[in-house]
This record gives sequence, C-alpha cells and structure tokens, in this order.
Amino acid sequence: MKANFETGLKICSKCRRELPLSSFGKDIHQPDGLEYSCKECSLKRRRDYLKTKRTKEEIFQTRANLEKGTKICSKCRREFSLDHFHKCKNSYDGFGGQCIFCERAYRELGRNKETQEKWKEENKEKIREWRLSERGKAASRRAYLKAKSSGRLQKWEKKKRKEDLKELVLYTVFGNMTFIISIGAYAVFNVALGINELIANALAWVFAVLFSYMTNEKWVFRVSTPTKTAAFVQMFAFFSGRFFTLIIEETIIFVFITMLSYPSMWVKLTAQVVVVVLNYIISKLFVFKNQ
Repeated sequence: MKANFETGLKICSKCRRELPLSSFGKDIHQPDGLEYSCKECSLKRRRDYLKTKRTKEEIFQTRANLEKGTKICSKCRREFSLDHFHKCKNSYDGFGGQCIFCERAYRELGRNKETQEKWKEENKEKIREWRLSERGKAASRRAYLKAKSSGRLQKWEKKKRKEDLKELVLYTVFGNMTFIISIGAYAVFNVALGINELIANALAWVFAVLFSYMTNEKWVFRVSTPTKTAAFVQMFAFFSGRFFTLIIEETIIFVFITMLSYPSMWVKLTAQVVVVVLNYIISKLFVFKNQ
C-alpha cells in the first residue's frame, strides 16, 4: 500500500493497520520511499528468519568432502557418497544440497494428485486472489504464450477433446443403464404392483439416482474428493440437481398422464429423455465442474 502523505498515514501490508509514516523504515526501491511493512512487522520477520537460518558451521558441514568422497544431505542430514547427489554448477562444491532420495520424495509429493487436490481445497481463496491479481494474470498470460509457441497448447487441446469425447460416451452408456433401471423400476411399481404413477416414479428415481451417482463419480467425471466435507458437498449438489429434475419429471407425468390421460409408458420415456439431458448439463457445469 502506498503512503498517503496528505494524512501522514500508511497501511502495513502485513498486519493491515493504518499507522503514521514514522512507523515505517525507509526503502528507496519503493515508490513512496518507505518499506511495505511497519517496523514492528519487519523486526518480527527478521527474528523469525534468524531462528530458521543455518549457522556457518551447519553450512560447511553440508558441503562435499572431496577427500572422503561424501556429502551430508541438507534435508535428512544423512551422509552419502557423492554419487547420491546431482551435479549443480551453481553450488559451492558442484553438487546439489539434497540427496537423490529426498529429491525423489519431494517430486513424488508434488505429483501426488490427492495431495494437490487437498492443497487446492484448503487454499481456494488464496488461489482465487492470485488469479485475479495483476501478477497472476501476467503469469497466466506468459504460460499461455509459452505453451502456444512450444506446441504444448495444441497437444493439450487435442487431449482435452479426446477426454470430452470419452466422457460423453461413458455418460451415454451409464445414462442408458440408468434409463433402463428407471424405466424397469417404474414398470414394476406402476404396471406390475399397481402403485400410483407419481409414487412409482419417485421410487424409481431413488434407484436410478443412487446408481447414477456411483457411476458418474467413479468412471464418468472421475472426481476425487480429498476431504469428507468436500465429498458431502459434492453428494448434496448431485442429489439436489437430481431432485430438481425429478420435480420437472413429476410435473410432466402429472400434466400428461394424470390430467390429460396420455399413455403412461410413452410419457415416462419422453420425460426420461428430457431428464437425462438436464442431468448431464447440471453434473458437468455445477456438480463436477472442477474437472
């Protein structure tokens, strides 16, 4: 935040307090000539840094011992031979600071989808703020131009089209199975057992929705929920969308069967087609939108 010289005040970027200009240190690199954080926050930041800063002895201990041909890993603090470290021309001794085991574990942690999804779930607000900031927009633009010039963007678009086609085919297959379950259950309850058409349709809906949720989550949209809360929210959104389409289907059945006396099974088939299309749109845009 820039200083307001008219009021003689400035907001600290760390503690977000509005303080007098005398509470900020000088910094010629800033537009207003003052540090972005107040003196109290700057002092706390320096103290925290000194607590975590390694001493010179610790730094020298992690350097390679060329006579013995060994080096201590800066992460796990274990001593290994030099062939357990990657070469690094920018380091003092010509070898990386971490051993290959620690580097491999760090890479695997970054590639772990469950860890990534959990981190995204916990930092949704920070990610949104970053994307909306000027730096975030500039970084997104640079990444887009780089991917476009290297040909990775075209490969990604081709892969995305294949995934969308596969998703649509799977949804069609499982949608037809859901359709058969719904029609079969309705026929059993309404035609065979003689239950009222609205009650029979509601019972058939329960069986169809349970089957649809399991197949959509596991095979069609392949959404992973890192926390129980996220899983509950996803399930609630899915059942809410299906309940909305149930109301539409019940309305169609009530109007065309109960009031106008159209053939029961033909109206049910038509209503089911409308519901399948609406269910796909709701699932794609609202329930499983992170895919």
